[in-house]
Amino acid sequence: MRKGFVFASAVCVLLMLMLAPLTAGALDMEINRHAFILTGTVTDGSAGLFASPNSKQTAIGRLKKGETIRVVGQEGSFYEAVWEGRNVYVARGKLRLTGNEGPETDVSPVVTDCSAKMTHVMVRHYEEAYIAFEGTISLSKPVDQVVFFIYDERRYNVEYVSIQRLGAPTDVLDMTAFRKAIPTDPLLAGRKTLTLQAVIDGEETVLWRVPFFASAIAAKDPPNLTGKCTFSVNGARMVDYRLDSVWAPTSKRPEMVITLPEKERATLLQMEWATPPQTLTVTIRDASGAVISAETKSTGFYMDAVSLPANAAGVTIRPEGGRPQLASVRVWGTRYPRDVVQQWTEIPDKLDMLIFSAHQDDEWLFFGGAIPWACERGKEVAMVYMAGTNRTRIQEALDGLWTGGLRHHPIFLGYRDAGVHSLEVAASLWEGSQTAIVRLIRCYRPDVILVQDAEGEYGHTQHKLTSLQVREGVLLAADPDYDPESAAEYGVWDTPKLYVHLWPENQITMDWDVPLEETGTITPWELALEAFDKHRTQQGYFRVEYHGALYDNHVFGLCHTTVGPDVTGGDFFENLP
Repeated sequence: MRKGFVFASAVCVLLMLMLAPLTAGALDMEINRHAFILTGTVTDGSAGLFASPNSKQTAIGRLKKGETIRVVGQEGSFYEAVWEGRNVYVARGKLRLTGNEGPETDVSPVVTDCSAKMTHVMVRHYEEAYIAFEGTISLSKPVDQVVFFIYDERRYNVEYVSIQRLGAPTDVLDMTAFRKAIPTDPLLAGRKTLTLQAVIDGEETVLWRVPFFASAIAAKDPPNLTGKCTFSVNGARMVDYRLDSVWAPTSKRPEMVITLPEKERATLLQMEWATPPQTLTVTIRDASGAVISAETKSTGFYMDAVSLPANAAGVTIRPEGGRPQLASVRVWGTRYPRDVVQQWTEIPDKLDMLIFSAHQDDEWLFFGGAIPWACERGKEVAMVYMAGTNRTRIQEALDGLWTGGLRHHPIFLGYRDAGVHSLEVAASLWEGSQTAIVRLIRCYRPDVILVQDAEGEYGHTQHKLTSLQVREGVLLAADPDYDPESAAEYGVWDTPKLYVHLWPENQITMDWDVPLEETGTITPWELALEAFDKHRTQQGYFRVEYHGALYDNHVFGLCHTTVGPDVTGGDFFENLP
């Protein structure tokens, strides 16, 4: 089990929009540019070849088991194929279809106009049964059938083939008509290329080509029993799952009582806070009203979870301090997959890695697969966000981090998010941030710290400030004369290794394409892409860069070390015990 911006400058917005087109190409990856030859292989016995789609006639030829034939279409219960220069028909049950790579082929000039796109370039088979399409493709020559090929970019094979016969020849393909052409369930996780082809004038003709990503997350939500519960106050607000629809305790009603379903076992209570309380008391009672357990905690988490014993019949929630606002409650049934439901833990006293990110989403854009890479290795990893945005962005960060494998609740320092052009002005808006960074380093004593580019990647001043203050903070945390109060409380700490994104000295290049051992197929880069997709408000403006890109998130420089320079490279924890 894994352990676990908003721009103010219009110039920056325009630059990033130019770098990140609002299409599937924003996945920023190489795609297969070959045409595909549709091949049928006889699976058993032999297959008769007929002059027309009718098996009640004499076969004009026959293929043995294992022999192949080029397939060009489909008609009823027959495949249309080419054999010895002529078109023949083979019963569909006799052939297994595959796609073999042909020559590299551009999209054909027969396509005169194209507005086709996939509705979602991140395909989640647990959310959609079929790949959804939009738009149209206009052709200078009519076609009566097309073929979809799904090519797996890492496994180097055609994963799925779908022949779609049209009702009549047409020169305009309405992509919504193919709403059930490609089921999502058979697709393995990873990067794909979808190619749409037709046979025109006897040749395979590429009509459309687009990259996409199949989700690595397989688990469906567990049984949600919330709608079967009753609430002492504002029950409707607790089940609408909106962050702006809340219950807040008052002097007359300081607590909420949740009555659990009688006939179904509830195993987990999850609370989503618009504003977390300073302390939270959770009392669990049985059917007679007797107290089973009562616990008071002060985590300050935006998402709290409490396990429920088998005889739990009711739960009382009493939040206090800090003007708490409860946005939603979820009560889960039995057999819930742990990785689906967020159950955050507190950061331990000693960390292997501490990551500082200026904003929510920078951790994926500029650190790439670092979080899943480290968490999969069993490392204790924590995340610190400097700038505060809004509650929606916080939730996106939680959803993304949980997807990426982090299990310790992140720290949101909440400093003002503002686009300014001066480091001095930026620092004045973050009063006390330098000391806060030093205290975190001393408190958690990380072996490795990651921080953003000294030049702010594309020049963002708050990125620069975060990088500068963390680099200085590493030095100050080892100085007993700086902030004596935290030095007395935690002791001083000289961080063994500090890596800075794109730092020009002592560079290493991380490999985010090696599959994680726990999954066997999913890579850190793919999980990073999946996690960034949770930042819904940022889609279309940013993208997770790949190798060789301007802000390549594989490249880091060892800025500070007490254990010597890296020799092998490619490992943040090299030279550490």
